[in-house]
Formats: sequence, C-alpha cells, structure tokens
Amino acid sequence: MNEQGVSRLNEIGTVRLLSLLGNSLAAVCVLATVGAGCTSPSATGPRDGIASGSSSAEPSAPSAPRFAAGGPDTEDYGASEGYPIGDRSTFFRIPFLVGSHSHLDQIFEGRLIRRATTPSRLARVNSEPALRYEFGGETRTLDDYLARNPATGLLIARGDTILIERYQYGRNDRHRFTSWSMAKTVTSMLVGIAIAEGHIHSVDDPAAAYVPALRGTEYGRTSLRHLLQMSSGVHFVEEYSGRDDVTRLSPPTRFGRSVLAALTR
Repeated sequence: MNEQGVSRLNEIGTVRLLSLLGNSLAAVCVLATVGAGCTSPSATGPRDGIASGSSSAEPSAPSAPRFAAGGPDTEDYGASEGYPIGDRSTFFRIPFLVGSHSHLDQIFEGRLIRRATTPSRLARVNSEPALRYEFGGETRTLDDYLARNPATGLLIARGDTILIERYQYGRNDRHRFTSWSMAKTVTSMLVGIAIAEGHIHSVDDPAAAYVPALRGTEYGRTSLRHLLQMSSGVHFVEEYSGRDDVTRLSPPTRFGRSVLAALTR
C-alpha cells in the first residue's frame, strides 16, 4: 500500500463517530467505501444516474440527499467506462469496485426479504449539521473527508431521523449498496422474527439443531446467541493473505457452491 493509502486509512481510523459528532450526540453511522461500497455502469436501470430529482452535487432542499458524480481517483474506479460491473472473479478489483458493489445482486444470488406492508418512515433534519474533525494537525470538514477518501455513500442517522446523506461516484439513494457487516444486524433481526413466529425455539439452541450438516463441528456446537455475537470461540484467521480462513471459505460462496463442506472439513 502506498503512502497516500496509509494516510487515508489513518484518517478513516481517526474519524470515528464520536470524533465527527461529539460526545453529546449518539448516532448510527453507515459508511460505504469503494472497497465495500458501490456504484454502477451507465444505463443499466432506474438505479443508475442521479435520482430523486436532485442536481449532481447540490441538494434540492436543505435536508435532501446530496449527490456527486465524481470522487477521489475517479478514473481509477472506472468513471470513463461508466463504472463497469465485474463478475464473481473481478468484483473486488479496480476498476470494478464501484459498479459491482452497487449491483452485487446481479453478480451473486440472494434471497429477497420483502419490506413491511407499511414500512417505518425516516424523517430528515431541516439542515445538515456541520461536522468537523482533527487530523494531521488540521481541522477538517465532512467535505474534506469525502474529497480525500473513496466513499461511495455516507449516511448518519439518529433514531428515526437522517442527519446526513451523501453519495459520490454517481451513486444515489436508489442503489442497493453492499451492506457487508451491517447484514449481521439484519440477520439478528430476522432470527428474532423467526423466534416470534416459532421457527426457532431459542437463541441458546446449538446451530446444529437447525443445520444438521453442522453436527460434529465447533460451529454446530455453538449456540445461535454466540454466533450472532461473533463469540463462538472458533479460531478464525482473517488476514487476506491467500492462505487464511477467508480464502478457504469465500470461493464456495463466490462460485455458487455450498460453504458447509468447507466448514465441516
């Protein structure tokens, strides 16, 4: 990784939620970087292009989402090619990162979870709060952060109110961004629904009670509670070295094979 990349990682580590919002404001912050974020190629559907009637970078109203066609190192991320979508072998590589991670449902199979008949609505503040943080001996703004870091989407909310919503690299609020670890929270919510509907008896049941193929493995002996809390105690190496557990488990998922065989080896 080059010096600029290290600097960006340091800045991302510095700009924690409390650094941005202050100790007096507890909030939920969703940050989708290009490495885990999104964008799309031109003319692939209603998700692409600027949505919600807003102009390219300026909000149409004080509380509206803000959209930008570009971002740091735009050409590296495939702007001139319309942010191309990769395949299962290339989705995590430049220049496919932006296009792939806002269209990952076109690359991998997924199970559709339908919204409620009457979904909860999110309110918006009348004006975006001014956020500042300290980095490298300087006071910087959210605009400075986005100009320096390849974030495709940034949303900060408190309770049921959106405080800030920004998009770069031609992304907008119609794109389906890859959620990555945020999906763990959704999974926990779905387990709660399954318990309420009687499909799961208890979070203290072992995983093997519901996935018989896991019997005789450490994951199978682990309770749903500890799996949801990521506290199984199973040794897991995540170094992205090409020889770690991520390398062992990701190919079955990427190429449509069952991950159970890899878990039970």
